[in-house]
Amino acid sequence: MKLYDAAQLKARDIFTTKKLGITSFELMTKASKALSKEIVKLVPNQDMPIHIFCGNGNNGGDGMLIAKQLRNEFMNVTVYECAVSADDSIDYSLAEQEAKSVSNINFVPLKKEKDFPTSLKGIIVDALLGSGINRALEGNVKDVVTKINNCALPILSIDLPSGMPVDGVLKGECIKATYTLTVEDYKASFFYEENNDFIGEVIAVPIGLSKEYEADTSMHYLTASMIDGCFAPRRKFSHKGDYGHTLLVCGSKGMAGAAVLSTAAALRSGVGLVTACVDESINDVLQVSQPEAMTINALKTIDLSKFASIGVGCGLGQSDDAKSKMDWLLSNATCPMIIDADALNIIASEKWLDRIPKNSILTPHPKEFDRLFGNHSSHFERCQSQIKNAKTYGIYIVLKTAHTSIATPEGHLYFNTTGNAGMAKGGSGDVLTGFISGLVAMLGDHTKAVMAAVFLHGQAGDKAKAKWGERSMKSGDIVDQLGQNITTR
Repeated sequence: MKLYDAAQLKARDIFTTKKLGITSFELMTKASKALSKEIVKLVPNQDMPIHIFCGNGNNGGDGMLIAKQLRNEFMNVTVYECAVSADDSIDYSLAEQEAKSVSNINFVPLKKEKDFPTSLKGIIVDALLGSGINRALEGNVKDVVTKINNCALPILSIDLPSGMPVDGVLKGECIKATYTLTVEDYKASFFYEENNDFIGEVIAVPIGLSKEYEADTSMHYLTASMIDGCFAPRRKFSHKGDYGHTLLVCGSKGMAGAAVLSTAAALRSGVGLVTACVDESINDVLQVSQPEAMTINALKTIDLSKFASIGVGCGLGQSDDAKSKMDWLLSNATCPMIIDADALNIIASEKWLDRIPKNSILTPHPKEFDRLFGNHSSHFERCQSQIKNAKTYGIYIVLKTAHTSIATPEGHLYFNTTGNAGMAKGGSGDVLTGFISGLVAMLGDHTKAVMAAVFLHGQAGDKAKAKWGERSMKSGDIVDQLGQNITTR
């Protein structure tokens, strides 16, 4: 799914009104009805006071119409009016008139600090500012946001928490939402670590915006529909050679587990053949634990032309022998490499970025990313660098975070929407590397393979969490869930 910027979101609204033959105020009314239904689901009981804070732009107009809808449901509603700009928007004025035509809604103007209520009980609805904000809050609205946050009440933000930009990171004070009821689709700002504590739980609320609207954007987020169809039914008379062969160069003394996990994940991908090149000291461990895989110990005797992908780095170490193997692979690989962990750190220390084969896939966590591409001060800055370097080197970069992002050689960025904090354990990255290696070899289409691997890896983690819990789940549990995910696609 595409992640649009503020101008594109506004253009989509206009496109929808023309397509449906309705006014912008009628679209606002549709939105308020859909949002109100979600709010009703989140309110524990009808008697709970609902405090709606409205700016004087279109987000405030949504708030006014929500107040009307909730009052029609016989809820206890108070509206607080806070000017966020010099002039009221046209649709806000119309919405305010409608809200004030309803009896038993209390309206409180917030013009000065003393106007803010001294104590509040119930639930707060934040409709102060929407997608148009691109600067730090100041003056009265900043003070109101601070006071709302200090109320220690559940806060439901409409579209975005007030103060948060659509596609960047916070520049100052911002509502700390319990829930963000975002209109139709997610916003890019929801995926950056700097914003995470302010968005709460995100609920996408469809309001009937036209699906025909299209605009160019480099930003996307992964959904299940984008993964469906990646795996065609296997032909009855097919054989293992039809499904690719991946080579994993992994493991070292004391790090057999990394080799076991990455190999197991590759086998679960559906790839036809898996060969693991491991140190002789751990060969027996791998053969016993993963008998379906072939093993070899002498890397430089291998004919690399028979492999469709090469995964390297999991538990490899950074010894002189590991560096020699990496040097040889970079000189002789005839297919894309999936480069993780120690292999990334070797490339960084030896300054071998220019030697990486085109369309290879790098899977760094943030510290590994900074070793490769220089220090970055924020997740947002790191993502911008991720796009730039993927284009510069003609590679895929999979930046592993809570919302793992995939940058493509064409300069597109995809944020993942699956996974959980239980995956923040040793071995999860080894599983991902093996899984990507298998899918690249089997599918051939690198973009589809990486997107599917990241999404399904996170989904397998979610299933492991459901079975074992975030604290107790381990990386091997993720492997066990991978196969079930593929069979449902």
